[in-house]
Amino acid sequence: FDGDGYSDDWVKEAEKRGLLNLKTTPDALPYMLHEKNIELYKRHKVYSEAEIKAHYEIKNEKYCKYLNIEVLTMIDMAKKDILPCVSRNIHELADTLLAKRAVCDCIDITYEEELVKKLSALSAKAFADVKELEELSKKVKEIEESDAAACFYKYNIIPVMNSLRAAVDEMETLCSSEHWCYPSYGELLFSVR
Repeated sequence: FDGDGYSDDWVKEAEKRGLLNLKTTPDALPYMLHEKNIELYKRHKVYSEAEIKAHYEIKNEKYCKYLNIEVLTMIDMAKKDILPCVSRNIHELADTLLAKRAVCDCIDITYEEELVKKLSALSAKAFADVKELEELSKKVKEIEESDAAACFYKYNIIPVMNSLRAAVDEMETLCSSEHWCYPSYGELLFSVR
C-alpha cells in the first residue's frame, strides 16, 4: 500500500481501465455536476437538476463543517493540553540538566540537552502550525462558495493539520508518560478492560 492506503496494483488497474482515482471529497464532488451524471439522475427520476445541485452544495458545506470542527478541536487540544504538557516536560529536563551541572562539570548531560533541544524545536513547530491554523480558519470563513472553501481546506488547511499532527506524534514519543496529557496508543490498545 502507498501512503494514501491504495495498493499500487489497484491504482494501475484502475488507470488501465480508464477509471478515476479521486482521493478527496473536493476531487470527487464536482463529478456530481457532470452532464452525463445529471442526465442519468433525471432519466431515472431520482433527482432533478436543481436537487443534484442542492446535494452538491450540501455535501461541500458538510465537508467544510466537519473540517472546521477538526481544525478547532486540533487547535484547542494543542494550545490547552499538548503544548503546556511538553513545556512542563522541557522545564523538568532543564532543571535536571542545571542540577547535574551544579554538582559537577564532569556529569554527562547529553540526554537532557538533546531532549530539551528536540522537544523545544518540535514545540516551536507545533505552535507555529497552531498559529497558522488559526489564521487559515479565519480566512476560510470569508470564502462564500462552498466548493471554493472545500478546495481551500484541501490545499491550505489540511497540509498544516498534517504538519501539526506529525510534530505532536513525535513529541508524544519523546515526552515522559507522566507529562503526556493523553493516553498513548499503547495504553489505548492494551489497557482495555
